[in-house]
Amino acid sequence: MSSTPIEVFRGRAQAYDQEAEARKSEARLLSFGRLAAFLVGAGLLIWLPPTRSPLHGAALLAVVAVFSLLVVRHRAAKARHRRVQLLATYNRESIARLERRWDEAPLPPAFVHDPGHGYVRDLDIDGRASLLHLLGTPSTAVGWGSLREWVLKGPPPEETRLRQDGVKEAIGELDLREAVAAEGRLASELVKRTGGDAEAFLQWAEGSEPLLSFRGFAVAAACLLPVTNVGTGL
Repeated sequence: MSSTPIEVFRGRAQAYDQEAEARKSEARLLSFGRLAAFLVGAGLLIWLPPTRSPLHGAALLAVVAVFSLLVVRHRAAKARHRRVQLLATYNRESIARLERRWDEAPLPPAFVHDPGHGYVRDLDIDGRASLLHLLGTPSTAVGWGSLREWVLKGPPPEETRLRQDGVKEAIGELDLREAVAAEGRLASELVKRTGGDAEAFLQWAEGSEPLLSFRGFAVAAACLLPVTNVGTGL
């Protein structure tokens, strides 16, 4: 007997919840390791031998290297934990939409209605318990806007056929669909934390700014960004 969609989503949400607990324990263990390495390094700095000792210097360098490695691994562990949390939430929201529990599904952003549109007010396109509330899985305001435009106007026929083929291929690809949703939400959280503008970034990335054409800047950024990330973690 095949499982219903709700049973599938519920089972996956429970599995992700269990994995999230394991990832949380991993991140906590690494945080304790960071603290221990920091205390050892601080102790080595405070306790300086009367005479310079190569062994003391080597030990200090080793502790700094271990601490730096733990910083990187701790960040990665926290990112994995957050990603699994989002995957569990995604499945619970899918159940909420299927069961029409609107308060537990992401609410579409408010849009300004076009007074000249023929059916936007009559068919509950957006808002609570609307068509977008039922369909919506976008992670950004840009995605919500695109979905609303497709509902109100529809993409060109050629694009519609391509998207229908893509939907057919993605029906059984639950892992892929969840991965795309999780990465989108992680990117959206990053934009919110940094106070950025996702739409402005997309326009900049797709444009032909002189900065992007300057190869030296790209090379320098590729070299400096990893160092900066480690430095901020320290």
